[in-house]
Order: sequence, then C-alpha cells, then structure tokens
Amino acid sequence: MTDGGRVERLHGGLSAEERERIRLGFQADPGQPEGKVRILLATDAAGEGIDLQNHCHRLINYDIPFNPNKLEQRIGRIDRWGQKNDPEITHFIGSGWQQAQAGSYEADLEFLSRVAKKVARMEHDLGSVNAVLADAVQRRMTGDTAPVDIENARPKPIKGRRTGGEVAPEQNVTAQTKRLADQYDGTVSALGLTPANVKRVVDTALALDHQPPLLPSAFRAEQFEPGDLFEVQPLSGTWERATRGLAHKLREGEQRPLTFSPVVAAQARDDVVLAHLKHPLVALSTRLLTAAVWNADSVGLSRVTAVVTDDPAVTTTLVSAYARYVLVGTDGTRLHEEVLYAGGWFGDTGRFRRWESVNEQGRVLSQALTEGAEAAPHLRKELTEAWPRLRDPLYRSLEARAGELGRQLESRLADRRAEEERRITATLDRFEATLRAKLKEEGDGDGEQLALLSTHELTGHERRQFEDDRRRWDDRLKDLPAERERELAAIAARYREPRSHLFPAAVVFVVPAKEARR
Repeated sequence: MTDGGRVERLHGGLSAEERERIRLGFQADPGQPEGKVRILLATDAAGEGIDLQNHCHRLINYDIPFNPNKLEQRIGRIDRWGQKNDPEITHFIGSGWQQAQAGSYEADLEFLSRVAKKVARMEHDLGSVNAVLADAVQRRMTGDTAPVDIENARPKPIKGRRTGGEVAPEQNVTAQTKRLADQYDGTVSALGLTPANVKRVVDTALALDHQPPLLPSAFRAEQFEPGDLFEVQPLSGTWERATRGLAHKLREGEQRPLTFSPVVAAQARDDVVLAHLKHPLVALSTRLLTAAVWNADSVGLSRVTAVVTDDPAVTTTLVSAYARYVLVGTDGTRLHEEVLYAGGWFGDTGRFRRWESVNEQGRVLSQALTEGAEAAPHLRKELTEAWPRLRDPLYRSLEARAGELGRQLESRLADRRAEEERRITATLDRFEATLRAKLKEEGDGDGEQLALLSTHELTGHERRQFEDDRRRWDDRLKDLPAERERELAAIAARYREPRSHLFPAAVVFVVPAKEARR
C-alpha cells in the first residue's frame, strides 16, 4: 500500500481475505473513509470473477493478452451491470508504430491494440468472434504476416445455426436475458414475492419465535424513504447465525441495515444487505412458518384474521380461504403443488356468493393483508357468529377452485409426460449406441475392428474377464427393449389418473370500511 492507502496492489500472492479487503475498499464510496483506494494495480488475479464497477470506469492495460476471451473478461470487471459511466479502455503501443517494420515488437503491439479495440467496443458477448480473433493472433505471433481484417471480423459458421445478418435465438444473449427477466417478473408477480410480503414473512416468524422485531433504520435518511431500510436487533439461538453476514466488512463493529427491495440494495450497494429469498434470515423464517402452517398442533400462529380495507373493489364483506393443493401421480410422485385461495361475498345478504375472479381476489387479499387495519373486537365477534353458515360453502369454493386448477394443469402435465418420455428414450438410445460401439470395438467378427488385444493373446484371468464383460454387455443390450417398455409404461401410469389433495390452512375476512363503521 502506498500514497496513504490511495494506491493498492492486488496479486495472487495475497490471501483471499486480503484480496477481498482491497476489493471492498476500491468498490466503496470515495466520500466515505473506507473508500480511499482510488488506484488499483493488479495482475490477472483481478482479471475475472470480481466486480470493480461501482466507482471505476477507467482500465489501463499494461499488457495486451494474446487471448481475446481473457481480454474481454478483464474489461468485464468494469463494463458490467451497475456501471454508471462509459468505460474507458486504454492500451500502450510504441511511439513509432506507424513506421514499424513487419515482425517487429512495435508492429506486433499495434496489431494487438487493434484486437483490443475490437473487443473493447463490443457491448455484448463476442462469442465465436473471439475464436476468429484468437486464431488471427496465433497466426500473427507465429510469424504469419498476412493481413487480417480485424474491424470486420465475424463469427465462424456453426453447423445447424443461422449466421450472417440473422442471429439464432439461442445465440442472442440479449434476447435470452430479456426472456429470463420476463419469466422472473412473471414468477414474482404470480407468487406475490414482493418486498412487503417477504418482510411480512420475517416479521411473523420473529414474533412467532419470540424474537425482537425489525426496527426502521435512519441510515442515509436523506436518500431513502421510511420503510426502505431496517435494523436487525440482537437475536438468540439459531437466529443469531442468520445475522452474521450483516457485519460491515470495512467498518469494524458496525452492522449494515437490511432491505427487502432489490432497487434499494442496488442504490446502497455494499452498505446495505438485501434480504432475498435465499438470505439466511428469510430462509429460516420461511422454514419456521412452513412448519407452523402445516402442523395442526402448532401454537402461536393464528389461522384466522379479519382486516378492514378502503379498497373500492370491496363493496361488502369478503371471506376467503387459503389451502395447499397437491397433485400426486399413481406411483406417489408429486406432480404439482401450490397454495391456492378461493372465497366469496356474504356481508350484504348474509348468504355466501363465490367470487369467480381469481386474479382480482388475489390482489384484494394481498393489499388488505399488507395495508389493512385489524378489525375491531365487535366485528370479530360478528364474524365468529357467522362462521358456521360460511364454513361449508367456503370449502366448496376451494374444491371448485382446485377442480379448475386441475383442468388447467392437464396440458402442462401432458407436456411434462411427453418430455419425460423423450428424455428416457434419448438416454436409452445413447446407452444402446455406446454398448454397440463398445462391442464392435472389442469384437472380432467379420467386418469388425479387431480388439487391440485379440482373445488368443489373453490368458487366464484376463481372458475370463474379457469374456464376462462381453457377456454382460450382450445381456444388457438384449434387455434394453424390455427396459424401455417398462420405463415408458411407468411414466404413462404415473400421469394416467393423478389424484389431488386439498389441505385448508387459513381464513381471511376482509371488511369494507363503510361496514366497519356501523
């Protein structure tokens, strides 16, 4: 370390802990005491696998790697998601490169610099373009001075894929990324994995296990809204292990606040911890609640709640139930599982009327459970008295919803069955081809390739082992048709008559504000 810590060196001789300390210091906010590292001198130990883009957009290559993939990886340390500026990539070339003689060091360096510029200008994965460039570099470094059109380098043709002006879908990284992002957003929406819902899971689990609640954090209050960040109080038992990652890695003794919002986490970077689904605190909360919900003997977890809402869609009292829906194949394989809900209106007439709109009902329930106020004692008493006449029609609405879901799953299950049949068929086909190739390789029949060691050269134990192997391969090959038939029959039986099971878990009453004031 030199210059008061503003310059650091990162190389393979450092320990993993020391390299991580340097990386964090370089990534930290320059306005903070721990963010004083502004210049990083690094070997290829920093060439891949680490993020350096938070506050750096300038990269100077002291050397230019012969491998374009390696150069692309190096540039990717700062040219990546989260970079706020246009990356500036600089390379060294000789001062007299214009007049350099072919084969000289200056000419080779200028050639490599043109390769480097081509790589640096690309905003997406170069893919097989790098193979073209790597081949050109190898030929040049071995003395081939034939001209190379680096600027117009194009991917090599790949058998079975379109090239030229049209990019095959499997080669289009941008399209794949967008498709996966859309799938992710759809899953988040369908499962209700919003920051508010994830926080509610943690809040409920902490209260259920008698742990102190999360507290609002004043960290960077000028930058974030109330409710964006939370402080985790000291927890006990198993919960303590779930909070060890909150310690700030550069500020000794300081604990970072928690957020459930990916947007907030991206803004705060390393100073805030994102409580995602795999975070120990969220994972532990999920396991605890899952065990409590499906354990009939669990205590402390209320399975009935009543909330008041001012949602205009709720014109009279709504009662809905949540249930676990499981679809099982005839062989006991779990084919599908999800939590569904169903319910209906009863406040205006006293008679239950099923609400058919599943999506709108889900929105109302989510909003009411997140933003609604707890119903007053007199309302809870009235709802308790109404429950006996609501129980059976509410359960029938759950059964009807389960039946609808089962019909919706028929096409998906048919596709899954076809995929399983295709996969087992392809696996057995490959296995059969391997066996036949091995038998041909080791065989000595007419028209076949003789074994490297023919049977008359083998004696004793080696000969018996060879014959045993051949016999087992022959027997296995003869058994394959029957095995294929058994596997396909088992798959067909699994999907023939799947059975559904319904396990009610909770009931929610949603009362409109106008009725609550009566």
